[in-house]
Amino acid sequence: MSKLGHRELLVFALILGVVMLALPGEAWGQVRVRPWPNPGRPRPAESSKSSALDVKGSVAQLLNPQGLAHYHKHPGDLLALIRQAVDEQRKFPDTAQNRSPWGVMHTTLAWGPLGEILVGDQPYNAISALCDNQRLKGVRILAVKAGLPHPLEGPGLQGHPCQLLAILAQNNVPLEHPIQIGEQSFSVADLVKYEQKTCTPNMELTFKLLGLSHYLPLNETWTAEDGGAWSVERLLRLELRQPINGQQTCGGTHRLMAIHLAAAKRIREGGEITGAWSSAAKYMDDYHAYAFSLINPDGSCSTDWLERRAALDDPQRRVQTTGHVLEWLAVSLPTEKLRHEKLMGSYAYLAALLRVDTGETWSVGPRAHALRALRIYHDRLAATLPTTPEVSWERLANEIDIPSPPESEKSDLVDSSDQPAQATDHSAAAEGADGTDTAAGPALGTDTGKPNGAAGEPQGKVANPVTGTDRTR
Repeated sequence: MSKLGHRELLVFALILGVVMLALPGEAWGQVRVRPWPNPGRPRPAESSKSSALDVKGSVAQLLNPQGLAHYHKHPGDLLALIRQAVDEQRKFPDTAQNRSPWGVMHTTLAWGPLGEILVGDQPYNAISALCDNQRLKGVRILAVKAGLPHPLEGPGLQGHPCQLLAILAQNNVPLEHPIQIGEQSFSVADLVKYEQKTCTPNMELTFKLLGLSHYLPLNETWTAEDGGAWSVERLLRLELRQPINGQQTCGGTHRLMAIHLAAAKRIREGGEITGAWSSAAKYMDDYHAYAFSLINPDGSCSTDWLERRAALDDPQRRVQTTGHVLEWLAVSLPTEKLRHEKLMGSYAYLAALLRVDTGETWSVGPRAHALRALRIYHDRLAATLPTTPEVSWERLANEIDIPSPPESEKSDLVDSSDQPAQATDHSAAAEGADGTDTAAGPALGTDTGKPNGAAGEPQGKVANPVTGTDRTR
């Protein structure tokens, strides 16, 4: 090759390197380029990234010297530890410049319907930023297709079909909340119609179940654009037949969340618990026991999700798996299981881990699910405790309604027995979802989605502060 050829090759390599550094942090196959640092976050120290051993020591220093068992005996200290972790993370604001729509969807999980991002230097409600189709990290999430709002998929956009509607459902955004795409005005109800039309049996249905079970009456049927007949119960049946373990999104925790929320709504509305509904209740009970058995002695959840017990020395992985599993448990556990000693230790571990400075920003998705886990568990645990000056608390989870048990019942809430569990083969439950399984399942825990609009009126007082919270309007 001539000298000119070598020179051209060198110039090409330099240009390619510059382009790679400038691209946003999206996944290309197995290669992930890190995003630019959040300008709103303080710069880490110049020292090298903390090792796993350093993180272990830092977590231990942040926990009570008596160990995790202390928080079972003193739940007020656990509430305080969680508030400290949440408050410290509030110092790290997300911005429209450095968070894509996918990132802002996770901002709403981290902070609920009151969560904000910075647009320029002004606070802007994160849910409104999505529904107003704001340009976020250079892209917009919504287009119009066949006269309805159409969420786009791809890097920085939806990672799964119906993800945006599932996010709105988990924040209890009402059906009438406006959606603006250019000059065209819609509402969340129009987004529901789009997601109904685009159901197909061979697609990922987890987020369809999560979103549509929240907004639709559970006995409603509809016809998709391909002519298929659908209902929430059919979505549930198909999801029950899918695996949790294996190469599932976030270890199958989103699928468990969707199954729980659909079944919890059925129970709350007094519907008949047979067929798929009964299978779902048994499914949750089995996976609760199994998840408890996989909690490591240090309080972390398995770094192999719900496949087997594992404890990799990887702080980012620990935030990811522990945060996702504890988020699902915070939402789905029955009240009487919230004060299980091992579970309380796990939330203490997550709160301490989130406070550790590892020399780098926690990844946006895992951090968001960890914060949501802590906020929801904080409020559900606090509701079981007598209100005293020593155990004062304020609400952290504005998106859910948590009825406080009567004072006479609070002293009766004890932790459940810590019996070892085995992984359950749920293929039988899935096969029984056609109506043959009529055994009644256990009562499910808190449902973060209350029916709105066409799905009926919310039960109890539920904060829906999204409408009108946009201070930039």
